[in-house]
Parts: sequence; C-alpha cells; structure tokens
Amino acid sequence: MNDSVFNFNNYKDFLNQRLHSENSTRGIQSQLAKHLSCQSSYIYQVLKSKNDLTDDQAYLTTTFFKLSALETNHFLLLVRYSKAATKELKSFLFNEIKTNKLESEKLLYHSDATPAVNSDEGWSFYFSSLLPSYIHMLTSSPKYQSVESLSLKLKTDKSVISSTLLELKKYGFVDFEKNLWINKNPNIHFSKESIHNYNLHILRRSQAMASIVKMNTHNDLHFSSLFTLDHESYEFIKKQILENIKKIQKKIHAGGSDELFVMCLDLFSPQI
Repeated sequence: MNDSVFNFNNYKDFLNQRLHSENSTRGIQSQLAKHLSCQSSYIYQVLKSKNDLTDDQAYLTTTFFKLSALETNHFLLLVRYSKAATKELKSFLFNEIKTNKLESEKLLYHSDATPAVNSDEGWSFYFSSLLPSYIHMLTSSPKYQSVESLSLKLKTDKSVISSTLLELKKYGFVDFEKNLWINKNPNIHFSKESIHNYNLHILRRSQAMASIVKMNTHNDLHFSSLFTLDHESYEFIKKQILENIKKIQKKIHAGGSDELFVMCLDLFSPQI
C-alpha cells in the first residue's frame, strides 16, 4: 500500500500505516513519542480514541516523518479537520484538503518534466504536424542522431528531415554536436491553462489514431471505455493511475532509448 499522506482522509489512518505496516521500523512508535516529548501510550490513545494531537505535536510529527512542505500542510489540515467542532469549519477544511490533494496530483504528474521551450513560434512549428515531435524525441536515442537514420526510420526524404532538424535547432529542441543531432529538451509540460497543453494532447492522440489506423504491430495497446461509476471509486481509480504514472516515469527515465513510443491516458467526466 502506498503510504503517502495524500492517500488518506484521516490523519490517524496515515499514522497507523506509518507506525504499524509491515515495512515499519522496529520501535518507531517509541521514537515518535520521544520526538513529541510524550509517552508511547499517549500515541496509542490518540490512534484508538477520540483524542487528537495538539497542533504542535502534529507539526513535530511531520518533521519526524520528514514530510515535504505540501505534505506537511496536508497533514496539518487533516488534524484540524479531525478536531473541528462546527459543520462550517469542517466544510471549509474539507475544501482546503481537496485543493491540497489536487495540487499534489499536479506535481506528481509533472514531477519528472522539465520546463517547456519558451517560444510560441517554436511550439506552433512543433505542433504543425507529427513529424517535428517524432524527430525531436528520436534524437534522444543514439540510433537516430543522423539525417540518414532518421530518414530510414520515418520513411521520409532526407531534405525534409534536414529542414525539420534546422527548425528544431532554431527553437532549442535539438542541437548539432560532433556531427550528431542531440535532443536538448526531452521532457516537456505546460500549465493546464496553456493553449500549448491542448495542442500537445491533440498531437499525442493524433499519433495514437495513426497507430490504430495503420495497425503497425500487434504489440500496440489501445484501450477506451465509457462507463458509469460512483464518485468514491472514481477517486480511487484516479489515485491508482497517478501513482502508476510516477512509477512509469521512473522506468522511462531509467530505461534505454532504443525506439519511439507514445502513451496517452485519459480519465474524465465528459461534458455533454
């Protein structure tokens, strides 16, 4: 089970997981009690009864587990929510918790991405067809850092490959070093509100549709589904996808760069 604080709606559940899971360090509850200047039995009472941590103890708990600033804020919000006495305050804190969780999901999704090229003109060229993005990403592989190899891979005339590479170089996507075309911006992202973010999704899905039409290989994976679902299950599925995206990103960055692949993932409520 992933024990990220963002996966919990109750801070006591988070503490139980951190203190009593199979991977917990022996004696960790006593160590936490020492850090909080209290008895281990007090922590037991907090976990098993209506008692709550004080605000100071809650903050010290975040330093004990070495939580990030965003994780710390989330944990403190959960503690405040647990102690809130009025419906109005609970409603306010619930919205704060929800906003904080959404922010964490955004950071999770972009955790391994680098800033995008700062040029509207450059991105207009990048999204003008499938070819610029194909060439751009292929140059991250040592197999495809020459005009000749790119031409063979993409079944495209060398003159077209050369002109596209020059444009990509102009906008900082690639560079020419020691007679090789080198990728200079392998991982890109945009803010959710950016028109380039919209164009990026359109481009990737165009690549997916091209794959479906051509049916190049039986190894390709395409899946689409329309369904009804309760909100709690929807949130669970979204969390699982985000966690797996992070694992996949690590595998992508740790793996080789032999060939070019495209991955599109969508989970949304359609606006009718």
